[in-house]
Amino acid sequence: NIFLVTGTRRGVATRFEAGAHDGEHYLRDGPAAARIARAAASAGAAVRRFHDAGGRHPDLHVKNLLVRDRDDACDVIVIDLDRARCGVPPGARERMRELMRLHRSLRKRDLLGSVGERGCARFFGAYVGGDRGLRTALLARLPAERRRNALHALRY
Repeated sequence: NIFLVTGTRRGVATRFEAGAHDGEHYLRDGPAAARIARAAASAGAAVRRFHDAGGRHPDLHVKNLLVRDRDDACDVIVIDLDRARCGVPPGARERMRELMRLHRSLRKRDLLGSVGERGCARFFGAYVGGDRGLRTALLARLPAERRRNALHALRY
């Protein structure tokens, strides 16, 4: 269970979210493939909503996604917004940079295999929704971001 910490005008607020776990804890519990795929799609949709609202999260990683299973559904909340900024929605470059930072965190914590190709595809599909223009723009940024991730991998 997680206490959700959010910023307010006057400081920090904490709220208990029953049955929720950070993304790393959720994956380390070894959920079935169908649950992982459902959580990945929910995470993609949550990050997309965050970006569409103008959010930028310079520290987006798997532990900053709060996951809660509900019967045949899953809720995901983007958390740890202490360094996040809000403004106009980010462009494709900034979006892809944050998405690949999340991907890098999965690899760094040895969780990418748990998510698998299917989970990554579900995340990306939910993130882009039916927006072909966004999909094309993000995929155009993929080679550069893969190079960035390869450089980061040399550090760990």
